[in-house]
Amino acid sequence: MPATSPLQLPSRPHRAILSVDILHEVFYHLRMQTVLDRENCATLARAARVCSTFYQPAVSSLWWAIPGIGPALRLLAYHSLLSLFPRPAYPQIHRFEASTHIATITSEDWDRFLWYVARTRVILRGSSTCRVPPNIFVYLSYKLNCRPLFPNLRELEWDSLSAEHLGLVLLVSPTLRKLKINIGCAHNELRHRDIRMRVPPESLEQVRGPQPIDHLLQTALSRCRDLSYLEVCTYPFMSPLSDPHTWKCISKLQHLRILGLDPACVITDSTVLQDLDSLTGLTKLHLALRLRSYVPQSMRGFLDLSYLNLDLANDVDADLLQAFTSPGIRTLTVTFWAPAMLDLVKVTNWASASLKQLRTLYIESYIGPEVTAATFQYVGFEAVISPILNCGALENLCLHLPIAWSVTGAGDAELDMLARNLPRLRCLSLLIRFSNAVTPESLVSFASHCPNLAYLRLRLVNFASLTAASPMLDTVLPRHRALLCLEICSPQGVEDPKACAVFLQRLFPRLAVRTPKRMCPVCFPFGIDCKGGMDAIYQAFEGASAPSQNTPTRVLRDRR
Repeated sequence: MPATSPLQLPSRPHRAILSVDILHEVFYHLRMQTVLDRENCATLARAARVCSTFYQPAVSSLWWAIPGIGPALRLLAYHSLLSLFPRPAYPQIHRFEASTHIATITSEDWDRFLWYVARTRVILRGSSTCRVPPNIFVYLSYKLNCRPLFPNLRELEWDSLSAEHLGLVLLVSPTLRKLKINIGCAHNELRHRDIRMRVPPESLEQVRGPQPIDHLLQTALSRCRDLSYLEVCTYPFMSPLSDPHTWKCISKLQHLRILGLDPACVITDSTVLQDLDSLTGLTKLHLALRLRSYVPQSMRGFLDLSYLNLDLANDVDADLLQAFTSPGIRTLTVTFWAPAMLDLVKVTNWASASLKQLRTLYIESYIGPEVTAATFQYVGFEAVISPILNCGALENLCLHLPIAWSVTGAGDAELDMLARNLPRLRCLSLLIRFSNAVTPESLVSFASHCPNLAYLRLRLVNFASLTAASPMLDTVLPRHRALLCLEICSPQGVEDPKACAVFLQRLFPRLAVRTPKRMCPVCFPFGIDCKGGMDAIYQAFEGASAPSQNTPTRVLRDRR
């Protein structure tokens, strides 16, 4: 029997593989989109070592996006400009500090470094453990003759522990289109949120540090006039924007489409709104307002807005809300600090009367554990919630009122009215204490009238009527197949968890057996455990040991 001949490989690869345009298109899909795309980076690095034809397309995609400025500094360290060494700064946290030693660098090594950084278009959030001494930035600025380190950069997310501007100025270039600044612990959203919930705004004025960010923004924005995205996140104890010239710099960004200023960057002067009114192309806006008085002014308004997020204090002025009226707003988020009932009435009336295209309404209030009896208020259903019923196109509704408030004249009948008037709901979160009892009949109403509802969260639902002998278990219930997640804060009367589980399984066949890991936003500041009752019900579910993996774990929001 003749021996089989070995596999004959072609002497030269196919011409398509050696086409630079095809290689660029293939490697384009391997570019880093998030800091978690480490495998794609490794693939591009291996591809760059295959042959000389692969090298330039692969390296261009590899350096197109980098996680922070660490890779660039390590490249300089490799060519003997800097030396990076691990040094433990805090227990269990290893920070990489750039050495203050600066060695000489040859022109060949420097040209090679410039060749790499010229291909970077995006700098993502890097490691918070990378800290570079200011003298390194000073030296690089001198070496570059005050030119930007990344000349073709388009997107930058800059993290810093302070408002030091030397590092940011070196990275900002005229080609920049998206700039996100994180200062201090602002990158830790949960910690930042917890501080805001426990510290009143008036107390922040007494503890803020002497590090204003005015000089930082003025220096950076003067170098990138074509920004379309600007977001600033700071920790609550930083001094707010105090220089009017800073707002003038922001108002000169005529190409700006998205502007987000953290609640620490509060607006205390109504003339600032007049400056921002020149940004006619804004589509998304997030502002924190602490206006002591508002004088109605002739403003054109933000007519192109589709997303509006306002952080408000007490005594909301109705004329102030009208300044933000836009016919295209689809998402409205309003956050209060210890609001009064009249403030909520103004917001809901304005939203229902002026925002006809509204699809998502999110109203949340922060109130700390120092609440007293004077803070307890009774809110009328007709005054606050009834105006929302006129927004028949709503798809996402979240209304979180303080734990000390009680909505009078509301119960199963009112929730049934809400379900009938808002049939397009996909997400509903009502963390409200109703004066009348809320029973499983309300769940039946939502199952009957909201066919697209996928997420439902309520407070204080009374399950006492559900037992093994309950006639409701024998009733033919509507089978709502869209609901995936159900959260009940502090359920009442869970005497027969098995009967409650059978009822929920029949009503919502696709309901996932999964409870939230954290307390709800209303109970969290007070340390109240509001999950115990639902834990008992979910443990009685059939197949509770195999929870679904595709369950939404937080409130869905419309980002269109």
